[in-house]
Parts: sequence; structure tokens; C-alpha cells
Amino acid sequence: MFLALSPFTAALLGALLLAEPITLTATGGLVCVAVGLWLAHRAEAG
Repeated sequence: MFLALSPFTAALLGALLLAEPITLTATGGLVCVAVGLWLAHRAEAG
């Protein structure tokens, strides 16, 4: 799980430490990563 959070960490640190902009494209990518994490770690019904 920790390695899967690397994109979030990289985006946050890049914005905070390097003043990199978080673009709409990057935000969309982070949303895709979040959805993938949710799908991979959700509890199975039944």
C-alpha cells in the first residue's frame, strides 16, 4: 500500500518544496490512482 501512495507523495512534495503546479491533468491522474487503490483494496462482498 505504501508504494501505491508514491504518486500522491511526489505531487505533494513537488508542489510544496519545488513550487511545481498541480495541473488538471496531474489531478486527473491522481484520481485514477485513487480509484485503482480503492478497487484493489475494497472488501469483497459475500
